[in-house]
Amino acid sequence: MDKIEVVFKTVYQLFWSLLLSGILLIVLGILIIIFPTLLNVLVTILFIVMGIIFIVTAVKIHKFTRLTIKL
Repeated sequence: MDKIEVVFKTVYQLFWSLLLSGILLIVLGILIIIFPTLLNVLVTILFIVMGIIFIVTAVKIHKFTRLTIKL
């Protein structure tokens, strides 16, 4: 059961990372349409936030995948 739990936790982390990234992209896309003069600021915010999301997700997944899984 422990091996299955590791897989589910990894998939769970990937799901939330992708969901948050998708929501962020949609919101920033709408803001760019409404305020095109803020394009540089919004893209910078996008890169910073997505970078943080990816780093946190990678660290959490690495924590789970340190275990060797042999099926």
